[in-house]
Amino acid sequence: MTEPIKKYGGYLIVEGESFSIICAVTKSGNSPFWEYFLELKSKYLDKLEKGKISKRDTVNLDYTVLRQYFDKFCSTGPWRNKDQLRSLEDGFFEFKNVDTGLRIPFYYDDMNRRVIVLTHYFQKGGQKTPLKEKDRMKDIKKQFEEFRKMEGGNV
Repeated sequence: MTEPIKKYGGYLIVEGESFSIICAVTKSGNSPFWEYFLELKSKYLDKLEKGKISKRDTVNLDYTVLRQYFDKFCSTGPWRNKDQLRSLEDGFFEFKNVDTGLRIPFYYDDMNRRVIVLTHYFQKGGQKTPLKEKDRMKDIKKQFEEFRKMEGGNV
């Protein structure tokens, strides 16, 4: 497993001119999105190396789309395409991959508004974000804030 770069109290995904993106770390020291993203990246690179990846491959779509979204957000800030990025509730937003149903909830860090914090991921089938996923994103945020206090903000 790749050792994460620790910054802003979480695990750094991308750092750019406008924003940085980190993954929340829970009280137990786990990071639901970081672990998923590493696994997705590993599968993508493995398929790419073997020449067994197509444009319609779910792993390819999820990994490359997320990288594009993250790089774009960090370089230019939020954009207005509601098919890719939308507001949820209570200061939470989500990145959306409409081709695969993948959703990544996030919020702007209270300590540094130029940092967004990814909470977790889920596959969405219907129109509305399930209540259990909304509860999970709020719980991860709460745990992350507690984790940072315990660690003094230095993961």
